[in-house]
Amino acid sequence: MAEPVNTTPRSKQPDKVSSGGGGGVDDELNLDQLKMLKEVFEEADDDGSGELDINEFIDKLGPHLGGNLTRDQITQLFMKIDADAGGTVDWEEFTNYMFLERAQEASGTTNENWRLFPQDFKDRNDPGVSHRGQVDHVFYCEVIDKYVTISRDGSFRLWNGVDLKHFRTVTLGSAWITSGIYMPGARKLVFTSADRSISYYEANRGSYELSGRVYASGTMGVPQSLTLVTNESGEQLVYGDSKGEGNMLL
Repeated sequence: MAEPVNTTPRSKQPDKVSSGGGGGVDDELNLDQLKMLKEVFEEADDDGSGELDINEFIDKLGPHLGGNLTRDQITQLFMKIDADAGGTVDWEEFTNYMFLERAQEASGTTNENWRLFPQDFKDRNDPGVSHRGQVDHVFYCEVIDKYVTISRDGSFRLWNGVDLKHFRTVTLGSAWITSGIYMPGARKLVFTSADRSISYYEANRGSYELSGRVYASGTMGVPQSLTLVTNESGEQLVYGDSKGEGNMLL
C-alpha cells in the first residue's frame, strides 16, 4: 500500500511536536509553529465542525505529532486530550493539552505512565465472562499486573493489566462481596462478604486458592470496606462495618 505523501511545501510544514508519549521532539512551540499547526488542524477537519473525530485526528493530524508514534499511541493520545470524553477534540482541548504537557516537561513532572483503553477493549472478551451482578469495587494489583473486580454475584474476577482481557473468575459463594484489598507482605487478596466472612486468597503462586476464612461475630456489623495498616507489628486489616464501626483484625 502506498504511503501518504505530505504535499505541504517543506517551508510550510509544521515541526513535529511532542506528544508526551515518546514521539516527536521539539525545544519550543513558537508562534509560527502554532499558526502552522492550526492550519493543519483545520485542514484535518473534513466536515468543518471545528472538531476532529478520532479518524481525522489519527490520519490527518497524527503524522505531525511525531514520526515514532504508532497508531495505537496516537489513539491513546486522542483519548487523553479528549477531556470531556465527547469523542472529538477541538482546538482548545488540543492546545491546552500541548501547553500543559510542555509545562510538565519543563518542570520535570511529566508522567509517561498513563494508559487508557479504547472503547473496543470489550471486544476482546466473550460476554459470558462479565459479572452477573453489579460491580461495586475495582482495584489494580501491580504485583500480578491484574485488575480485580468484585461484585454482588459473589465472585471476583481478574483482568490483564495490559488490555483488560479476562484472566480468571473465582467464586466465593452466593453472598455479595463488599470490599477487597491486596496485602503485599502476605501476598494475599482479601475480600469481605455480606455473610460476614473475610476470605484470604493466595496471589504469589498464581493459584488464587482460598487459604483462610474468618467470620465477624454475630454482634458485629457486616464488613463493608477494607484498608491496610502497616506498622511495627506488620500488616493489619481494618474494616468499617454496617453498624458504623471500625474494626481491626489482629
